[in-house]
Amino acid sequence: MKFKCGYKLSIATAVVVLGIGIDTSLTAFGATFYSVMDLGNLGNSYLTTVTDINNIGQVVGNSTVSAITPDQVVLRAFRTSPNSPINPATDNLGTLGGFVSVAKGINDIGQVVGASLPDGIIYLEAFLTAPNSPINPTEDRLRLGGLDSNAAAINNEGVVVATKSIKFVGTNSYRIPPNRPVDSLTDNIGSLSGNSHLPFPAIYTEATDINDIGQIVGTSRLPNGETRAFRTAPNQAIVPETDNLGTLGGSYSRATAINNLGQVVGFSLNANGETHAFRTAPNQPIVPSTDDLGTLGGVSSRASDINNLGQVVGESLNASGETRAFLYDNGLMFDLNNLIPISDFTLNYASGINDKGQIVAGFSGDNNLNNRIFLLTPVDSSSIPEPTSILGMLSVLGIFKAVNYHKFRRSSKTR
Repeated sequence: MKFKCGYKLSIATAVVVLGIGIDTSLTAFGATFYSVMDLGNLGNSYLTTVTDINNIGQVVGNSTVSAITPDQVVLRAFRTSPNSPINPATDNLGTLGGFVSVAKGINDIGQVVGASLPDGIIYLEAFLTAPNSPINPTEDRLRLGGLDSNAAAINNEGVVVATKSIKFVGTNSYRIPPNRPVDSLTDNIGSLSGNSHLPFPAIYTEATDINDIGQIVGTSRLPNGETRAFRTAPNQAIVPETDNLGTLGGSYSRATAINNLGQVVGFSLNANGETHAFRTAPNQPIVPSTDDLGTLGGVSSRASDINNLGQVVGESLNASGETRAFLYDNGLMFDLNNLIPISDFTLNYASGINDKGQIVAGFSGDNNLNNRIFLLTPVDSSSIPEPTSILGMLSVLGIFKAVNYHKFRRSSKTR
């Protein structure tokens, strides 16, 4: 007869039995381990994504509520309570009047920025909410104009960075001070093209983040048509001569986030034509020899966020060509899936990290079906057994396995 031995044991399953479920060999490299909270959704996992986290553990992102037609979904921005999963009854931020809203960023007092469809309009419009409040269609429109506008980030001073696109003109970005409407002339941060007379719509500047001292990062087009990451001086427009961050050796770079030290992260083509994540030194350009964060074994990586400790999160291809979420810390890149308990999902992106080391990450299913999002919180490393003690427990379990296997084998022969 055929039978399945109930005591087949590997190191991985033994760790689960012991309640550990993480790669404890990484403790030798100073790795941080994390507990995991499933954040849920607003009603449907389709298109559910997570975008940012603030320092008190509030998370923002987007989730599908329902579908109007197979090609038209009701997508809503959400903001959670601190360190809590999504509550559909309270965390749906609503819209500017239409059926879509997306959240891009949040500051420490709970103000959320993003974009939404107003009622009867087919173009997205940037919004800014009041602290811990839903979208107010009357008060929260930033009114940048253009075909589409989007607010990408907000700092703890309440300063917003936003972008608008105008047909036949191009894409411009703005630094918007708190408590006043945007001024399209004085708030425009300019571009790396300077005063060059480029053929329309060659003007292109997309701001992606702002720190608490007013430095903005993003990507902007050069006079030759290539695009580069940039970082401005505090509360200043782009100065092409000083704010171009360069590349890792290739022809393209994009900045995605900046911390209060002036460290910038993003991704760039290197000299081999591969896309790699980078992190600059404070207020310095990209230096290929020191700022390339590498990969998880594959050919590409992209950094999404950085905290004030210099920890970086993002996504990378591994040696098998699979996309995995990563944490870069203390000079090493870790697959986040090795730093959490064994689970029934695989984290393939990480989009935000706060100064407490909490990370927001997610799993994107095929065709955006069955997406899941998570909050990862660092756990006390003293609660994780040392590798030597784990090996001792594994040896006991190995004896247990052998004894019971032979018992089961003898009993099966008598049947």
